[in-house]
Amino acid sequence: MYKIGEFSQISRLSVKTLHHYDEENILKPDYIDEETGYRYYRKESLEKAETIKLLRRLEFSVGEIRAITETISSDDEMREMIITRKNEICSKIKHYSQIEKELDLILKTIGDGKMKKNEAGNTGQIFIKTIDSIIFLGIRRKCGYDEVGSDFSECAKRAGRFICGKGMNLFYDGEYKEIDADIETGFPIKKAIGGSRILKGGKAVCIVHKGRYDEIGKSFAMIYDYLSKNNVKAKIPIRLVYTKGPGMIFRGNPEKYLTEIQFIIEEN
Repeated sequence: MYKIGEFSQISRLSVKTLHHYDEENILKPDYIDEETGYRYYRKESLEKAETIKLLRRLEFSVGEIRAITETISSDDEMREMIITRKNEICSKIKHYSQIEKELDLILKTIGDGKMKKNEAGNTGQIFIKTIDSIIFLGIRRKCGYDEVGSDFSECAKRAGRFICGKGMNLFYDGEYKEIDADIETGFPIKKAIGGSRILKGGKAVCIVHKGRYDEIGKSFAMIYDYLSKNNVKAKIPIRLVYTKGPGMIFRGNPEKYLTEIQFIIEEN
């Protein structure tokens, strides 16, 4: 027989673990010297130790291992136990795979936290830039301005890992409407999928509005003043890009929202 230290070396189980397995009644010493209290293990116990180590690697709990060692006596019974555990793992894989997709979706919609030029700075100032054409996936309907949140969620689910930019609203009315505003809500995506289309770009007059959405009228006024002063005509739809706004998890501070207003203009 082997002393507990020797058995520990051979089985690659620590003495502390062997004591624990003894207390849990899954791997008991074959002999305990009543005078010295020394524990001894027979060579045959190594096979049981290897089985326990295998089951622990397969993430069976100590309680489950106890049940196995006490009740299972054939390979067929063990096979059924392994099949059950495999099915549990497969179910967990599917579950965590779905969680991974949802986490990726959240990361896509909230971005990396880094602001591009004109996103954090130059708020409240008119600037001109050329906007590239993009692949856009959106939902267009007539609704109130505060009703588009569900459309963002639906588009995000459809686009998933293909999202490559901030959420946007396209406004087709050319005026403010209290109800039944013609709005298209969505995201730029990196690959065409069902329901997507090309949203043409062009030269744009822009301003980054910092603050609450109910105060955005003053930023619109600055753009309209610029268009009038420079005799420039804008195209419909007007675009609002939500650089920093209510997240999918936290609403955030409305005073710190950043919304880029974009008017694509007609060029001579």
